[in-house]
Amino acid sequence: MRILLSIHHRMRSGAGAPGATAALAGALRERGHDVDVIDFSLVPGGTESTLTAMRYPHAVRAFLASPASQGYDVVDASSGDLAYRSTRHDQQSSTLYVTRSHGLEHLVVAARRRGAAAGELELRKRYALYHAGLRLREVAASLRRSSGVWCLSAAEVDLAVSLGVPRSSTTIGTNGLDLDRFPTIDRPVVSPPLVTILGDASWRKGTTISLAACALVAATHPDVAFAWLGAGSVDPSTIPEILRPRLTITATYQPDELSALLRPSSVAILGSRVEGMPISLLEAAACSVPVVATAIPGVTDLLAASGGGVTVPVNDPVALAHEVGALLGNPDRRLELGRAARRDVEGRTWAAVADASLEFYATLSATTRPR
Repeated sequence: MRILLSIHHRMRSGAGAPGATAALAGALRERGHDVDVIDFSLVPGGTESTLTAMRYPHAVRAFLASPASQGYDVVDASSGDLAYRSTRHDQQSSTLYVTRSHGLEHLVVAARRRGAAAGELELRKRYALYHAGLRLREVAASLRRSSGVWCLSAAEVDLAVSLGVPRSSTTIGTNGLDLDRFPTIDRPVVSPPLVTILGDASWRKGTTISLAACALVAATHPDVAFAWLGAGSVDPSTIPEILRPRLTITATYQPDELSALLRPSSVAILGSRVEGMPISLLEAAACSVPVVATAIPGVTDLLAASGGGVTVPVNDPVALAHEVGALLGNPDRRLELGRAARRDVEGRTWAAVADASLEFYATLSATTRPR
């Protein structure tokens, strides 16, 4: 089968949607399929910029209309990429068009608008014009012009249906993991206990909430140490004073280093305000680390399926600190949650994602016509 993957970024291995696309492409190739990937390099001088993002769906349309694109059995594109493709020849074409969510933009925009209304961040005027305007229209058009939509949560399915996609043309999938980087060995017993913050220093990842929760834990648990993985660039003034002597910050790391960094954790926390399906939770699960995370789409679906952690309301550091403290005081419960998380993530490899994708393609081919 010839498959074309499209990603609304510059391709790279590692984290995020580009890394997920690279991993999926590799897993599909291992199954004997001919897989090509297109990205922002279709746009002359295409860098990670708003201008390139605006131009990319038009570049995808031009590519799909060119002789170079002929002969693909499946075009599997990230949300918005198929907004302008021509459907004129669909009745004669056997190509299947699929939109794959890496976190649907409508949910992101809704969360950022709530944050702006609460005074947590400021949205520029151009945000309303592109990200909350043109971009949402492109995503809606891309969903409707696809034969099927790969979603990451039940909330994304409901959103797609509200935008005109038949529920029967959707599926709830998952992100994947390379389990070879996470051997199944017992985690060490760490003294003092270690609480690890996941996510970079951005509003979306809610790490200010995580830091506030850790400060509350630090005040009642003088024996606990703290770590922050993948923090990126951090303003030192945002770190509560009580945490500063007890917090180890790792700004960046290589994929092969992550298991050693995560494995000593007693509890991992993720304070995100909006996510698709965070791979950081899968990585914690692979290390049998229980998590406390905010109850947002993608996260709630994942933890409900795995039993590998607990959720708390968004923007509630007190609730986050309470659940972290409860787990620190219950080693048996931590062990139970960690083992459940590891069992679940063993079914979330990129090989499993590739198999589920192929099954979705087959179902769509048997039940729908190209759009």
